[in-house]
Amino acid sequence: MRRARFTAACLLAASCLAGTAQAQVYAGVSAGISRIDIDCSHTSQCDRYGNAYKLFAGYMHTPYLGAEAVYYDQGRARSSSGQPGVLNGDISGSGLGLYGVAVAPFDEFSMHVKLGAFSSRTRFDANPATSGPRTSAERHTAFAWGFGCAWAYSPRVSLRVDLERLGVKLRDEPDHLDMVSASVLYRF
Repeated sequence: MRRARFTAACLLAASCLAGTAQAQVYAGVSAGISRIDIDCSHTSQCDRYGNAYKLFAGYMHTPYLGAEAVYYDQGRARSSSGQPGVLNGDISGSGLGLYGVAVAPFDEFSMHVKLGAFSSRTRFDANPATSGPRTSAERHTAFAWGFGCAWAYSPRVSLRVDLERLGVKLRDEPDHLDMVSASVLYRF
């Protein structure tokens, strides 16, 4: 009985050490395009797209499972009505995401899926024609997900493409922001 417990403990320790030996830390920078889902029905000009970027770092416990933390700059969307008394403004935001990541490697290529939470600060800079400029900001946390693929240029450097959907809130209404980005990733 004691021998079986000792053997089981040794096997468990060996599996933990093997997982640690495969552990990998990485970091990256990304640039892309964001699209926020805003209502443009009462505007004469509406630009839902913005330039966005993100900085990220992750830890792969095994070659297949890990965690990733991301800082996002969501870009800026603009709306203009051209009518007096109707809001004209810019919507911008930034936030932090925390994800669980699952990776399916295929030689130098890989595909990944990530699920997690996104905490954002969304800012609306309004310029109504009658009452002067106003600014309002909201913070909230929502569900976020993403998927993508990567190509290992070398054992340490990869190029990655991601599509992500981030939950945001505008004027207390739940909404979402989509982001397509290209990244350079470095493994330590």
